[in-house]
Amino acid sequence: MSFIIPYHFQKKILFGFTLMLIGLTSHILEAEISTETQISVTTAFSQTERLRRHLKYLKKTKSCPYCDLSRANLSGVDLNGADLRRSVLTGAVMKDIKLIGANLTGAVLYGANLKGANLNKANLTGAYIVNANLTKTTLKKAVLKGTIFFKTNLRAADMTGADLKEINLTDALLCQTRMPSGERNNSNCD
Repeated sequence: MSFIIPYHFQKKILFGFTLMLIGLTSHILEAEISTETQISVTTAFSQTERLRRHLKYLKKTKSCPYCDLSRANLSGVDLNGADLRRSVLTGAVMKDIKLIGANLTGAVLYGANLKGANLNKANLTGAYIVNANLTKTTLKKAVLKGTIFFKTNLRAADMTGADLKEINLTDALLCQTRMPSGERNNSNCD
């Protein structure tokens, strides 16, 4: 794809931007303006390079909405207050991560490992959490409206004071799970 550009833009420049495709995957596009006054756009970055760039940006700014962080290792990272709206965290390892007050609205956490994570006061409205491990995760006063926890391990998780309106806990493992009222739910203990 080529575009004609004005003469005064003939020097070489390089820039990246994120484009969300189908609401789940993102691509980083590289654009370089050549000396022949055309701009060439390619999807040259590999998935590994894209992940590296997203992680660098996230750690620097604590903001990465619509990012694809699939298979990222964020264990123990402090992302309190981070903006991860609609980010894809499929298969991400996030053990003991700190996400207090973070915005994970509409995030996809399929197969993610959040064992021991702190999600107090986090907003997970409409998040898609499937086949994930949230063992011993703290979700005190978290907003979980419309969140799907399908086949998710919530063993010993603490959801004291959390907003569970329209939550989907189909086939979720609830054992020693502290519910919003403070009561323990042992419905799936073996």
